[in-house]
Amino acid sequence: MSDSRKILLYSVLAGAGTWLIDALATWIFFDSGRSLPDLLFFNVPEHDIYMRLYVFLIILLFGVISASMLRKSRRAEAELKKKENLLSNIIDQSPFSTWIANAHGTNIRQNRAYRELMGIEDDSQTVGKYNLLEDNLFQEHGYLEKLEKVFLQGLPATFIADYDLGLVEHVEVPKGRRKLLKTTIFPIKDEEGRVINAVVQHEDITEKKKVEDAIRESEERFRTIFDISRDLLAIIDESGRVQWANLAWCDTFGYKPDSPVDWFDKLHPEHLDRFVDYWETMLVGAAEITNQEFRYHTKSGKYIYLETTVRRIEIGQWVLLYFDGHDVTARKRVEKKLAEEKERLAITLRSIGDGVIATNESGEVILINRAAERLTGWSQEEAVGRPLPELFKIFEEASGAPLEYTADWLMNRNPENETFRDIILQARSGEERLVVPGAAPINDRNGRVIGLVLVFSDVTEKRRAEKELQRADKLESLGSLAGGIAHDFNNVLTAILGNIELAGIYATGHENVVESLERAKEASLTAKELTGRLLTFSKGGAPLKRKMAVSGLIRQAVSLALSGSNVKSELELDNDLWPVEVDSDQLTQALNNIIINSVQAMPEGGEIRLRAENLPELEVSSDQQSRGSAIRITLSDNGPGIPRAHLPKIFDPFFTTKERGSGLGLAVVYSVVRRHGGRISVSSEVGKGTSFEIALPAFPEEKRESGSFHSAAQPLQGLRILLMDDEMIVRNIAVRMLEYLGHEVVTAEDGTEAIEKYKRETSGGRPYDLAILDLTVPGGMGGRETIKELKQFDPAVKAIVTSGYSGDPVLSDYRKFGFSGSLVKPYIMEEVREVLNSVFSARERTG
Repeated sequence: MSDSRKILLYSVLAGAGTWLIDALATWIFFDSGRSLPDLLFFNVPEHDIYMRLYVFLIILLFGVISASMLRKSRRAEAELKKKENLLSNIIDQSPFSTWIANAHGTNIRQNRAYRELMGIEDDSQTVGKYNLLEDNLFQEHGYLEKLEKVFLQGLPATFIADYDLGLVEHVEVPKGRRKLLKTTIFPIKDEEGRVINAVVQHEDITEKKKVEDAIRESEERFRTIFDISRDLLAIIDESGRVQWANLAWCDTFGYKPDSPVDWFDKLHPEHLDRFVDYWETMLVGAAEITNQEFRYHTKSGKYIYLETTVRRIEIGQWVLLYFDGHDVTARKRVEKKLAEEKERLAITLRSIGDGVIATNESGEVILINRAAERLTGWSQEEAVGRPLPELFKIFEEASGAPLEYTADWLMNRNPENETFRDIILQARSGEERLVVPGAAPINDRNGRVIGLVLVFSDVTEKRRAEKELQRADKLESLGSLAGGIAHDFNNVLTAILGNIELAGIYATGHENVVESLERAKEASLTAKELTGRLLTFSKGGAPLKRKMAVSGLIRQAVSLALSGSNVKSELELDNDLWPVEVDSDQLTQALNNIIINSVQAMPEGGEIRLRAENLPELEVSSDQQSRGSAIRITLSDNGPGIPRAHLPKIFDPFFTTKERGSGLGLAVVYSVVRRHGGRISVSSEVGKGTSFEIALPAFPEEKRESGSFHSAAQPLQGLRILLMDDEMIVRNIAVRMLEYLGHEVVTAEDGTEAIEKYKRETSGGRPYDLAILDLTVPGGMGGRETIKELKQFDPAVKAIVTSGYSGDPVLSDYRKFGFSGSLVKPYIMEEVREVLNSVFSARERTG
């Protein structure tokens, strides 16, 4: 039974005994008349019951309290014992030599590590015998004052002593155990602050000291070696703090060796992000940064360039970065100056329109400017290191034979030598340009030839312009003659065609006559085409242009030109060709001439390929070399090709290699393209075929107009027309055609007569509905002057200009000169009807 339960039991028995004693006392001394059992249980006086219960409860409460206090006391003793055992185990298991001294410094408890340090097996050898304050060795080392402060003032103490354990007095320990001990003493105080115990720990640092000394010696050697290095060396931790730096680093950056420096603060802002990227990569495992150039600033604010190598170092859990920097600031300055010189040279070379190529003494390219890049097709990066002949491929202009050359030949070439004055340069793409080269040696300071500089001018456009000027002069002369002939001839053709057409109408029912007249009409229309070809050369002539989509026109021209031939065609047209402003007849004629040339060159048959495409940016004008939106029409055949010597002449008038050729076909093509503001070029290779390329200005945003013609409107009749023409045969046939169409006609021979009649009839109340005016009247007033006079008299006058000179700008832009329409001689009745319908609106028509 536990002690607490015994106390409770004794309390109950004591309470019961008190009850019994009180009953006996009452029975013996005060109330003997009643029996003892009555006084005990059955007939107890009321005040005795309360008294006995009160005493019983007090005794019982005392017992409960005593039992509880005993339990707590026992529990506290057990807990204290447990803690004491735990503390004892902790002390015993501690790897540090630990012992506990009482308030007087005497050893009262020690652990296993202390016994091992002292070399003893039994606590009795030291416990109760060794006193810290009486340790003769500590006194010799001068630590007695520190020891006294522990016990007298409660201050902890730490010191290191070279300690021979066998020389300690008053203890029995083995001799010859010399140790370097680090001793730490912690005082233990009571509630009043008095020192009641002290915990003493000894750490054997003998081996540690040896290692530290070795490390220190190694560090000194390391620092000596690294301090004499000219490279900038540093150790940096993960946060970027410089932990160690050599003298070269400190001198360069301007910091003392022990100054705290944040590495990232030293980087130039432009290089910081790049370095951080490398840094983060290295922290997660990348081996090193090798020979990377970064820009840093020193403490003084000066910027320097360091060729940087950073390596990752792992020491246990520590990750450090070893920095090795080589100052390349001076080299960077030189490089910058060289770069600036090179940039100035590059700017100079870029500003030069001529091509420039420089080589080393081995003939390998070391420099090429932008113009040379464009002409050769090789970029600077691709060209450097290649042999010059690989880039600069040249051919004789006349024969086309390749030119084998050496550096000496280039440097000693005679520019006056006609054979080699101009040379064909073939670009990487195969494009050929006409160039004039010149070369000079590159000498070093000692006069030794170390290379060659080649300068070549592109004279392709210059030569083309010269030839076009010559060709234009020829066309100018031819045009002056052709214009006059065609004008007179068209007047005659107008009479012929008109009479043939009327004769055909009147001969209805006579089939033989009608058939003969139709043949005569066809022959006259053929003659009209011939005059049209002549008029193409006419001075100052302009095509009758309108904006239109030309896909249908191209297909029609190809179909017409190849009709009846054994030549196949392949057409490739962009689905949505941009509109161009063209004279449909002239463009058709130009395409026909090229295709017919190809057909005639392939009597055994062949193939013609036509490609039409939109080009947003193309050089379209041969005169001004302007660029803009265009369509490009390419016609290629697989015929015998054109010899190189003939290519410069094929657009010249009357140049032909055919027995029966006139030499006007391609000259007409050239003139048509030129008058449309376009350009034409030709390329050919003997045995492989010929390709013509036509570029015409386009209008991507314009509304497309079909190339086909609408059917004629309802017949227009009952007009009163004033007709002015100096040729009687033209007046007569024109009157007959207009009268046949149902109109009243009055004629005049020149502008003066026409003005007089117009004014007289208008003033008399019989105004004319329309005036048809011949543009040119030799020796008299023509249509251009006449319309000015009529406009002054009657601003609402309607007039049609007519001429046999279809290239005149008045016909192509008649509204600008005050006319309402134009009629080109020779004309047929249907053309007369169409122009009348176009001039008058529906509400003005009668009949």
